[in-house]
Amino acid sequence: MDRATELLRWYDYWLKDIDNGIMDEPPVLYGVIGLSRNKSIRWSDQWPPADSHPVDYYFCDGPSKSVDSVNDGLLSTIAPKSGTDRYKVDYTTTSGSKTRWTGGTPAYPDMTTNDRKALTYTTAVLANDVEIAGHPVVHMWIECTADDVDLFAYLEEVEPDGRSTYITDGCLRASNRRLNPTSAVRG
Repeated sequence: MDRATELLRWYDYWLKDIDNGIMDEPPVLYGVIGLSRNKSIRWSDQWPPADSHPVDYYFCDGPSKSVDSVNDGLLSTIAPKSGTDRYKVDYTTTSGSKTRWTGGTPAYPDMTTNDRKALTYTTAVLANDVEIAGHPVVHMWIECTADDVDLFAYLEEVEPDGRSTYITDGCLRASNRRLNPTSAVRG
């Protein structure tokens, strides 16, 4: 089963009134990267899947010694008491001209060059394989002198040889953030 087939089934049902059984199936269809095609397609009655187990990670001081970056921070399941990282924007930082939205597999080659110019936070080596289902959420607080800022967060797998492989990403223009209802907004 592939994505194009499922899209056609959806359109056939909703636009052409073809009863193709799609409404008898669980409502969530997703794929797992890195598995063979016949094992990568999953169905679920909810999102994220019921058998998922969220884990909170916190940005912490490093070094992780796994990547070469501006800060080489750690991701830990233990919340730090406090912490701050300073970063001067490097406008040469880029993940390239292709994105997951504009095409090509792989959209992102080795991310190591990008990581060297950015803030990174890395877990200790994981003892077991992990399947990520759902969507990572990043909470951060920033202070800057610019009128607006675009924030990008990448989730990557760091290989033993140091190569960083893209898994997923998120981006947000700071002016589009949800404002804290207790804060005053001045215009």
